[in-house]
This record gives sequence, C-alpha cells and structure tokens, in this order.
Amino acid sequence: MTFLSLIILSLLASTSNWAQEHDYQEIDTNLVSDWIEKYPRPYAGVYLFGDSESESSLVILYAKSTLVVQISWGEWNEEANEFYTHYETLTNVTINNGQFKSDQYAGSFVNYLDEETKRKGLRINNPWTAGINDGVWELGLKSMHPFQCKGKYPKATTNYLYQSNLNKTSRQELKIMRNEIYARYGYTFRTGGEMDKYFRATDWYKPQHKNVDAYITSIEKKNIALIQATEKLAASD
Repeated sequence: MTFLSLIILSLLASTSNWAQEHDYQEIDTNLVSDWIEKYPRPYAGVYLFGDSESESSLVILYAKSTLVVQISWGEWNEEANEFYTHYETLTNVTINNGQFKSDQYAGSFVNYLDEETKRKGLRINNPWTAGINDGVWELGLKSMHPFQCKGKYPKATTNYLYQSNLNKTSRQELKIMRNEIYARYGYTFRTGGEMDKYFRATDWYKPQHKNVDAYITSIEKKNIALIQATEKLAASD
C-alpha cells in the first residue's frame, strides 16, 4: 500500500514552546491546538509520519461504529532487493474527546497552523518512527487525499459488506473478492495457481509475505467470513 508524498512533520516535545520537525528545524508548538470532534468519523483518513526511509502511514477507518487503525511502513529486503511493505493493526482503539488510545500507542488529534494554513494532524506519544527517542511525540499530518485500496473490490477492506449484494455476485468473483483482501497485503499465493496468475496480471500486486494473518483487520475478517458463507451457499444450489 503506497500513499502520495506530502509534507510530513515530526515534532519533539520539550519544556519550551518549541519542537522539532523532520528537517531538525524548530517550530513553535503554540501553533498546535486541540482538534475535538463529537464523533470519530471526521478523524478517519490517512496520517503521514516520518521522513525519507522512515516514512510511514497511519490509516483510520470508521465503519458502522467500528474503528480500525493500521500502520504501514517500508523495509528494505536484501534477499528480494526491494522494499517490503509491513503492517501493524492496532488493537482496542478508542477515540474520545480528541484523545487517541490503543494497546500500542496513544496521543491526541490536533490542528497545526502551517504558514497560515490550518492542517489536521495526529500527535503520537513515543511513536514508532525510527530515530525518535522515548518521551518524545511526533505529529503526522492528515493527507488531503482519501485512503484508497488497490484492486477491484476495495470495499471489502474499508466497509462491511452486505449479504444482499454478495448474493448477486458470481462464485468466481466472490473467490477473487475474498483473496484480494490477502493480495493487498502482499500474500504469496501458490506459484502457478489460479490466484497467483490472476493477481500477478494486475499492475499493483506484489507477492512479499507468506503469512498476512496478523495484518487482517476486524472489518476484513467479518467480510471474509461472510464471503465464505456465501460461497458455500452458492455451491450448494
């Protein structure tokens, strides 16, 4: 999963009114203020962290009162001689009164005045970005572009699917829809198999991981189960 490059600010907390961005130039933290919404939906989107080889993206999805938050980053694979994309799906995520909490990370949503332009962002305490020390916080700015999935059936990742719609879908398309969820994470299908041939023919699939189970979100898990149940019903007709 690749996101458009935008300005990415990394701020280091201090006892003064100054913090530090990714180019190690200090900026005034008085330009940072609370961003508080009544409901989580306005916070959904892509937040960009880090700089250069330390770049990463945090995606917030909100579907039917379900919050899904996933971090993605690239890591150089010497054997394959290319960057592999890795993912971490956060657990027990809550957003309340502008505060962000999960089992892995915590922080708050903020507004940042960037040269007279107000930008939305997410401040993370003790972030995952390499080179940032403990006790430091980092601000990822919200992308102006919405989250986009690769493939023919992106809603299988971003939204809950409806049985009524799946009933109108052929068994072959159901199979592709289900496996496409795994393919988006770079799952390596059986070499020469049907799904391997299908996804290798696309312009976005990159086989990189033998197991992607840890990446699958709660929305995707429910959709996979629903698709599988629909496939069984179709096979019995």
